[in-house]
Amino acid sequence: MNNHLEHIKYAYNSSTNCSFYSYNIFKINHKKIELDDIFNFDLLLIGDYSKLKKHQSERVINEGLFSSKHTYKTKVIDAYGPVIKSTITSNDFKKLSYEMFEKKMNSIIDLMYNRKDLHEADDLYNFFNQSLIDLENFNLENCDFYFLDSNLFSNTRKHKLSFIYSYFISIVGINPDLNTFFILNFGND
Repeated sequence: MNNHLEHIKYAYNSSTNCSFYSYNIFKINHKKIELDDIFNFDLLLIGDYSKLKKHQSERVINEGLFSSKHTYKTKVIDAYGPVIKSTITSNDFKKLSYEMFEKKMNSIIDLMYNRKDLHEADDLYNFFNQSLIDLENFNLENCDFYFLDSNLFSNTRKHKLSFIYSYFISIVGINPDLNTFFILNFGND
């Protein structure tokens, strides 16, 4: 079966405290969506999927049109938040029910408040609640959630500038009834 991916929606919001929240929603013509589809379609990103893929296509075309005799030594890091993207596997995501997802997010927010990270806690609280409103038509109770917390990665899997992130959380939600999935990102950089 030829798999076709449809990008349905993108949203991004940020705070004055450098916190952010983004999501992309996709539909795939699979009979069953699996977490590995995220990797097969290279969907771990923070920006707007449709714009990023268009930019990548234009860059490939332009590289063919403009050749240079100069070799530049700048290395571009393919990162997902503070983590080197190529080191992430589906095993890094913890499967959760909707109730466990809510509890996990609320425990992270509570921990931030307890550590007196008030601005970050307020931002994450507001963004988390906004995500529940934004995705209310997604029938979240029927989704499988896959949770990734960058704080659980060893430093060998993070890039050199990972210190700019005080937190980065990614959640993949798969709704098999609607044949759709979303990728939520919460962070502070």
